[in-house]
Formats: sequence, structure tokens, C-alpha cells
Amino acid sequence: MQARPAVVPRKAPYEEYVCKGNSPEWLCYVTECLQCGRFFRLKWPAGVEKFGETDVVHVECPSCVFEFAKTGDKLWGWDFAAMVVAGRVTRVEEIKVR
Repeated sequence: MQARPAVVPRKAPYEEYVCKGNSPEWLCYVTECLQCGRFFRLKWPAGVEKFGETDVVHVECPSCVFEFAKTGDKLWGWDFAAMVVAGRVTRVEEIKVR
């Protein structure tokens, strides 16, 4: 009898929990749209595990589909944000501080 291959869970294309900087905490991050003023949680591309406070995070508002960017220090971490609609992070630009 042959051993079964290990089943690897498939990652969703977007995930909700990431870390900020060197924090050991995985949190859901929330921001406010610069155009319509609505708050929404961020869904990160699979593979992004952390971001820095100086990194530029590009997001798309799920309400008005406006794309804008904020630095990591302008994003708020919540333990639970299920009641807030989700918007996509389109990309993260890592900024090196000297």
C-alpha cells in the first residue's frame, strides 16, 4: 500500500490577518476611504505576512472603488472587524528607512 501524499491547504488569494513591523500579533487592519469616508477592513494578497510603518499600502475602497495609498502607520489594527466591509490591498511598497 502506498502512502497518501500530504494534503496542502490551498491559500485563498486574499487573507485578512497580517503583522505590522516586528509585532508578534496578527491583526485585521482597518482604514478610512479618502474619497467617500467609509471605513473598511483590508484583505491582503496571499503571501503578505507583515508590513512596516513606513511602507506604502495601496488599497481599493469596496464602496466607491476609489484607489488610494496610505503609509503603514495610518492603518489601525483590530482584533475583530467582521462587521466592517472588506476592501482589497492591491500592492505594498516596502520603503527602507536609512
